[in-house]
Amino acid sequence: MVPSEAKKIDRYIWGLTPQIRGMVTSAEPTTLEKAILLAASLTDEMVRTGTLTKKQVGGKRKRMEFQGKKTNNDARKEHDARSMDTMRSNADLTQGNQERATSAEVQTI
Repeated sequence: MVPSEAKKIDRYIWGLTPQIRGMVTSAEPTTLEKAILLAASLTDEMVRTGTLTKKQVGGKRKRMEFQGKKTNNDARKEHDARSMDTMRSNADLTQGNQERATSAEVQTI
């Protein structure tokens, strides 16, 4: 099932910034191509006049915005690293206990 031209236009307009969305909607474009061209020219004009900044035009988040903030993946990596450190510490303790037990057996003989 292929979406109709009107649905494609509505979906495209929905993804625009609010400032551009209102203007494109009021123009009532009949084809997706007309909506895209109108949105592009309006965006260029608004950026040129300073009404709209480049950061607002992007719409999608960039990785740079998350620097300094912890994500779930970062928390998982930290947890895994702590778990490995704990396992190493426990292994060292176990090895140390075995060495002490061996030396105690040697002394008692």
